[in-house]
Amino acid sequence: MLSVLIPTYNFDCTRLVRRLAEEAESLSSGIEILVADDCSNDSEVRQANALLDKVAGCRVFMRPQNGGRAMTRNFLASQARFDHLLFLDADGMPARKSFLADYAQMAGKSDVVCGSIVHPDACPSPDKSLRYRYEKDAERRFTAEKRNARPYASFRSFNFMITKEAFNMVGFDEDFKDYGYEDLLFGRQLQEKGLRILHIENPMLNTDIEDNDVFLQKIRESNATLKKFYTKLRGSSSLIRGYELIRSCHLQGLASWLFKRCKKGLESNLLSSNPSLEYLKVYKLLHLSSLMNEE
Repeated sequence: MLSVLIPTYNFDCTRLVRRLAEEAESLSSGIEILVADDCSNDSEVRQANALLDKVAGCRVFMRPQNGGRAMTRNFLASQARFDHLLFLDADGMPARKSFLADYAQMAGKSDVVCGSIVHPDACPSPDKSLRYRYEKDAERRFTAEKRNARPYASFRSFNFMITKEAFNMVGFDEDFKDYGYEDLLFGRQLQEKGLRILHIENPMLNTDIEDNDVFLQKIRESNATLKKFYTKLRGSSSLIRGYELIRSCHLQGLASWLFKRCKKGLESNLLSSNPSLEYLKVYKLLHLSSLMNEE
């Protein structure tokens, strides 16, 4: 018995839902698909998602106002009928024909089972090179074996199954309304509750790789989230540890000056067709340090 939960905002879930429904029909175990459109402001997307209510085994919830990722995921969990919850991001697509069956076989093996994220073999276009390189580098470093070595720190909400009992012990923090780091806190809370995580290689393909400028804006938004929830996330974020090293050396002012001095040059590289991931690391740390120094 598996409830597939798909939160979405301004993204048409039709291909994903129909793919899941097709596999679900071939399985003997009960599977339901729940979609929650978090008040998309794109009318065509809202119309397409609303029509998914006609797909067999699918229920759609058109939220009256935008509540954010955490609130939408918690709402879906409250509506689920079954004891195992499979959370999937709307912009993913199962990479295996046996995707749901493979998860169903893992029921009872752990409180949480995390699948993997994969990306196209080639970069879709030069203006998507930053996110593409970032994610392909992460693929190499986040095999199931490596994720199981650091199970809680490796948690990502893109593709994971959790028992309803375990989810009700944790839930997503609804104070997180903007982009970034709700995954990190959720993994930390799983660890604090003593809940088990098992990482497996059951991949979802990321089908929506953002343009460089959009991804860079998300980086800045995630740093703002990191600043806002600094106290909650201390001890879990390597970026916070980098900032705290700068602060312990009394170099916050220098870091802020460097960011202002280097911002244009760093962004020129990161927005190009050949961005440097090392420059991205520097940009993220200097930007966070600059934000923190504004207090």
